[in-house]
Amino acid sequence: MSAHRLSHRAHRAIALAAATALSAVAGVSSAQDVWIVNGELAGTHATIDNGVAVGVTGALGVNQAAGVNNAQANSAVIANGGGVSVGASSTNQQALVTTTTGAASAAIQGNAFSGTSGLTQVNQSSGAGNLQRNATVIVTGDAAGVASVSDTALSAAIAKGGPAGHDNLNDLFRTASISGDAFRGANGVVQVNQSAGIGNVTANVFVLRPPAGTSF
Repeated sequence: MSAHRLSHRAHRAIALAAATALSAVAGVSSAQDVWIVNGELAGTHATIDNGVAVGVTGALGVNQAAGVNNAQANSAVIANGGGVSVGASSTNQQALVTTTTGAASAAIQGNAFSGTSGLTQVNQSSGAGNLQRNATVIVTGDAAGVASVSDTALSAAIAKGGPAGHDNLNDLFRTASISGDAFRGANGVVQVNQSAGIGNVTANVFVLRPPAGTSF
């Protein structure tokens, strides 16, 4: 059996837009590692290190993925009344499961994202065929026409092709962890999806609106 670790260029491509999303934040230290054994995905590891994005203000969106066929999205809408909806496009968001994976780990370490203020949206995935979405809608005017995502729409956003459930010894080596100091002192809206494994579907939807006929 021969094993090798993908080159930096290769695993950056597999990791979707993680490097691009994180490079905009000063002081970022992150890693996405992928191991291949005999052409199969043997292990993946995604880490956001201590000190990442500490004290950032405003809107911050981070997507980090290690593996294959992972789909991630962060979206935000600020509207002054009128008809606004969020989540309708969830019905078209899919992650195709075409492989299996061995060990998978996702970790947010130290004081990452502590002291942030505003909107913080983080997706972190390790493995294959994982689907993650964060959505926020804030309405500042008359909210009579605002509609949020339904449970039906969320349930329609699925990972295609994966088994419905099975025993797998590799499950013992799949971990997702967030440090107790991460996000400490954060203010505003914080949305986090973290997955390690195959075919996980997670979503956060936040809607802030005044009662109909009022505004703020």
